[in-house]
Amino acid sequence: VLRRLSKCFPALLHLPQADQPFLFQKRNKTMNLSDYFYIDPSSNSGLAWSIKIGRGRGFKKPGQQAGCFDCNDGYFVAGLHGKILKVHSICWMLANHVNGLPVGMIVDHVNGNRTDNRPENLRLISVAENRRNAKKLNTNTSGATGVYLHKQKQYLYWVAFWYDHKTGKKQDKFFSVLEHGNDDAKALAIKYRDQAILQMNVQGANYTQRHGI
Repeated sequence: VLRRLSKCFPALLHLPQADQPFLFQKRNKTMNLSDYFYIDPSSNSGLAWSIKIGRGRGFKKPGQQAGCFDCNDGYFVAGLHGKILKVHSICWMLANHVNGLPVGMIVDHVNGNRTDNRPENLRLISVAENRRNAKKLNTNTSGATGVYLHKQKQYLYWVAFWYDHKTGKKQDKFFSVLEHGNDDAKALAIKYRDQAILQMNVQGANYTQRHGI
């Protein structure tokens, strides 16, 4: 998530404090996000343009919806002065009267719907928290989050892995296909990881029901 966001929102990720502005220069005048956008509940994206911007096909007028749907990752995005911005991040900043995001923090949709950019559905969380809230990746081949097949020399293992919520360090547990058989080794890995997640939740890790679904 962070890697993908850094490509679309590079200026924001490197702001050290949330109250340091994400600014643009227009005709020698300093402009911030609230000069360009405002929250609009009637808009599909939840955001509208405050001023006229662009030309030709790219012309936008005040009151027009800001942002279009990106089918690649399911978010609304808006282009501004050569930058592609995540609409939900803009909405959160406008609602909280700030012009930037702290380093290592991102904006998350509480209900998991990436197109629902209502301010009450947005929250600022750390990258680690977002990982605990993340859905199963499209690249997952095992069918279970945090479980993969590993080959070590001539031997195969089903591996359960997770990140310790206190230290951030990766933890793993190997189950031998030779010893348990393929199906049982995989089932043991899935069960072991589920138990590890439950145990961390008891300790306050806050993995959500959306995790891995």
